[in-house]
Amino acid sequence: MGADNACDFDTIQAAINSVISNHIRIASNKSYFENLEIINGNEKLVGGYADCTQAAQNITDLSQANVTGNGTDPVIYINALLSNNYDVEVKNLVIANGGHGIYIRSQNSADLSVLVKGVRMFNNNNQGLSVLDNNGGQANVVMDKVQVDFNDNSGVSCDGENTSVKIAGTSVISNNSAENGGGLSVFNGCDVSVYSPTEIKDNEADTSGGGVNVFKGSLNVIGLHSTCENGVCFGVDDAPVIISGNVANADGDNSGNGGGIMVSGVDADVSIINAQINDNQARHGGGFYAQSGASINLIGYETPVQECWQPGACMQLFDNRAIFGGGFAAESDDTEVLIYASEVMGNRADKGIVGRIIGNASAEIASTIIHHNGMDPDNTYNNDALFHIYGQQTFAPSLALRAVSIADNSIAGHVFDNFHGDLTVTSSIVFDQQDVYLESGNTASASYQCVIAHESDSFNAGGSVSVVDRSMTPVFVNPNAGNYHLLVDSPAIDYCYEIMDDPGSDLDYDSRGADNPDVINLHGTYDIGADEFDINDDIIFKNGLEQD
Repeated sequence: MGADNACDFDTIQAAINSVISNHIRIASNKSYFENLEIINGNEKLVGGYADCTQAAQNITDLSQANVTGNGTDPVIYINALLSNNYDVEVKNLVIANGGHGIYIRSQNSADLSVLVKGVRMFNNNNQGLSVLDNNGGQANVVMDKVQVDFNDNSGVSCDGENTSVKIAGTSVISNNSAENGGGLSVFNGCDVSVYSPTEIKDNEADTSGGGVNVFKGSLNVIGLHSTCENGVCFGVDDAPVIISGNVANADGDNSGNGGGIMVSGVDADVSIINAQINDNQARHGGGFYAQSGASINLIGYETPVQECWQPGACMQLFDNRAIFGGGFAAESDDTEVLIYASEVMGNRADKGIVGRIIGNASAEIASTIIHHNGMDPDNTYNNDALFHIYGQQTFAPSLALRAVSIADNSIAGHVFDNFHGDLTVTSSIVFDQQDVYLESGNTASASYQCVIAHESDSFNAGGSVSVVDRSMTPVFVNPNAGNYHLLVDSPAIDYCYEIMDDPGSDLDYDSRGADNPDVINLHGTYDIGADEFDINDDIIFKNGLEQD
């Protein structure tokens, strides 16, 4: 396919319709103005050739041939209608000015697999790539090293319980605009996996899910090397998935939630391992927003044989902004949030700088460092309360902090503002300039076990709570440099007994409860805060975080 005399066809559709070959090599010496259809076909559309002579010899320069649509129909329409297996590959093309960029549909028990590799999908009047099922059809799409940008709807959209999408390689989904789900939309049972070092950035939604919108679907974000299949490697260890700079409520009508991620609906679930969620913005939930029975887990993961991209801070939630819930917000109907082995910093909000939990939602934060939130030199936000728990007499949201280090945040009001909610703080350190706790509503409750705090007058402390003046008794290695590992003589070492629901490992995946023989146990052998001091590792400041 191309413009020179060595070419067999001068249009791509003519080559698709022929029976000469289902492997079509497309030269870059011509621009193609077509809307292509692949119906019940096994086809390979492969660009990356300077001319047809090079294509005939399979000598590639990895150039991308331009295919431009009519502005209404999909540039490439792939439809499987019969109960057969179909394989389609689209490589090294630029796909622009379609109703959709690539539109994929599997129907009537068909089994369709599509590989999209080295393709740019931009400036389309609907989604960059859309995949859906119908009448039992199955569609599985792999996207590798793609660029999806400047589309007038979601960059990538997936709909249906028999559909799946994997996004891998140096893929970038950016600058797309939609009503919901600017970068990525996951609907109705679709299963999407996003692997590092993919970036979902600078997208916007007029309503919710500036970066990602998940409604009754499943999203897995994986910042680790997983496997390689058919020439595609899924994930790397030395870079995170990045969800950054996305905006919900882009039209400014105060109805937009989930700047980075919006997840909603029973059976909707999001699992995120080793990622950066940063610099996103919304009305509710700058980093992410969960509601209506959904669940979302953020986990920083590393093992002795597989370190992550940033040991000690593999999962980061930072610099997100919202009116309510700068880092996150969770609302109603048994919605569940888990943040584990993470670093949370730099978030801002009018209320609930790090998080806001509403209705009967629940949030648990464990083995996590929370520091330098509420820093707002321009005074754009009120930055009232690090956490806002907001319920009613008939239902109570809950927040549990287990083995968490809180320090050096800039807060107006209190660390915890609890209205008709339930708060549990165990094995944790709380150091900030404002009082720890404010309670209102006659059904509010709070409990504390094994806590070191900067004051205890604002809450019912109990016998395992201690007040420490950090200026007199240092606790962390070097907080000015962001190192919140425990100092060798920290009062948090060997402070606590074993608490049933506390995490079994710390921020660095060291086991909890290691007895330091140089320290007299206060209540037990368990350290408190995000770090469990390991005399073999932390004495030299684990993971390269030396003391300055």
